[in-house]
Amino acid sequence: MQPHSRNSALDPLAKRTLGELVAEMPARAPIMESLRFDYCCHGGRTLEEVCRQQGLNVDDIAQRLENPPTPPQADAPGRGPHDDRDWRAASVDELIDHIESVHHAFLRRELPRIDTLAAKVADHHGERDPRLNDVRSVFRLMRAELEMHMIKEEQVLFPFGRRLAAGDAGGHPCGTVRNPVAAMLAEHDDAASSLDRMRHLTEGFKPPPEACHTYRDLLASLTALEADLHVHIHEENNVLFPRLVAYESANQ
Repeated sequence: MQPHSRNSALDPLAKRTLGELVAEMPARAPIMESLRFDYCCHGGRTLEEVCRQQGLNVDDIAQRLENPPTPPQADAPGRGPHDDRDWRAASVDELIDHIESVHHAFLRRELPRIDTLAAKVADHHGERDPRLNDVRSVFRLMRAELEMHMIKEEQVLFPFGRRLAAGDAGGHPCGTVRNPVAAMLAEHDDAASSLDRMRHLTEGFKPPPEACHTYRDLLASLTALEADLHVHIHEENNVLFPRLVAYESANQ
């Protein structure tokens, strides 16, 4: 089987970027997660490009993405961060409200809890497996950076974005919205790198057979954190930030 096809009937899908595909249909995000396709920080790559790099058949992957499984209802157990709303059709205010009430609230609830779990696991198992001490260190740094990141978004970038969406392109201490956007993009990359590092240290967040309940809870929580943060970053990088830049350009 060839890793890709240049004359596929699904070429229109294959030629589009990962970020566009998930923005159009958020139910595609779990498929991207299962394939380890980075649709958030590197969502500007086309499906064809990523399949070629990973030696996958683009026709097969495009077919899966064409008709993804319907997400569970909002109150269904294990729903996770994915929903079926196309946030491109929402107002900037609605999207920012969603990011703050869903993703920021999730981080503020989960980061302290996971920090406690990481400390317990490192204290009890770190001597036998020193990698767990590294997990604790990487997580604590990521937590501190994410908590500061949310403050900067809520106090600087998001109010600036709401003003731009309302047609107010007047002077702002940041100058252009591109400045805080660039800073947030860089910090998103840092968070993604930390997640990748912890995934590597834990061999894919997979508990060893002898893992205790706390150890398993830690790895399951890191898996959930990764999934939510990927959607969170996608909604900002691929939907919100380009709109804010476009609003500013249109009003200059």
